[in-house]
Amino acid sequence: MRITLKDIAHQAGVSETTVSLVLNGRAQKHGISQQTQNRIKELADSLDYRPSYHARAIAAGTNNTIAFAYSPSATVRVMPSDGLLSSADIFMSALACSATIADYNLLVFADRRGVIEDKLWEAWASKRIAGIIAMGNVSITYEDRWQHTPMVLLEGKGDKRFDHIARDEESAQELAVTWALKQGVQSVLLIDRKIDDEISSRIQAIQTGLNKLGIDSHIITATANLKLSEHRQGISLKHIARQVYSVLTKQDLQFDAMIGYNDEWLIAGLQALIKLRGIEAATLPCLGFDNYHAPFSPVPYDSISFSINDIAANAVDMVIQKIDGKKSGKIVKVPARLRKYEL
Repeated sequence: MRITLKDIAHQAGVSETTVSLVLNGRAQKHGISQQTQNRIKELADSLDYRPSYHARAIAAGTNNTIAFAYSPSATVRVMPSDGLLSSADIFMSALACSATIADYNLLVFADRRGVIEDKLWEAWASKRIAGIIAMGNVSITYEDRWQHTPMVLLEGKGDKRFDHIARDEESAQELAVTWALKQGVQSVLLIDRKIDDEISSRIQAIQTGLNKLGIDSHIITATANLKLSEHRQGISLKHIARQVYSVLTKQDLQFDAMIGYNDEWLIAGLQALIKLRGIEAATLPCLGFDNYHAPFSPVPYDSISFSINDIAANAVDMVIQKIDGKKSGKIVKVPARLRKYEL
């Protein structure tokens, strides 16, 4: 049970205001006797009283706390060396580091039942938080009450009227095409994530870019075909690999490089190819996409990634600018990077 000023005031036989003045070092200014000060301080120590950071910030008229709102259902991805982590987990760590550097704290809100909007508003209205950074899948609707609230959405999946930090997908596609050109390949196998029987915009753009350079390409689509509960346990690479293997055994596709929609689809394609052609297939030039690259997750092939540290730093900087009353752009795009794998 948390000890409050009311508890100390009751045992000391004084008002809450007197207790607050003593514990905040303003007793002398208000003529509170030394005896009363000593009694209150001794009681606070014996009761192990801990002052509320938020209460002090409100009283002082200052607040350096940023809220981070996310949905626990955020996609779980496979980290090559660190087991399972959600994108929210990784963002949380990066945001905390960036906020600390800027002398701000991070307060986390989890959107478990779609009621986070009211909780965020309550925290903002009561001055517990100075600004908000939210994952794009959090259920926040643009309303008049949010117009003057320093809020930034990550990924640009939410209401477009909010300011956003987004990945620069076009820069990633251009890097992929340039990578294939530098490899000197004649034909590329593109392994795509199947969604509603349509080719993803990423793979479609890469294929268009390859065609302009005279590089042939073939597309194989595969779906994870998993329930939400299974997605949370990680993507089934075996399930995807079986689909790729099935296509490769039925079609005589000739290619000398491979690009995956993301790292998981590329790894599944490699598994299928090694089963079909043997271990020498592992020497094939390969390129994956790591949508949320954490510096601690090296991969054994070339990969295009979006640095989480860059995204977090931009998000914190944007929300602080809004807190300070400065104008900020409606959307900031973080460019992709190419990581070359070297033994």
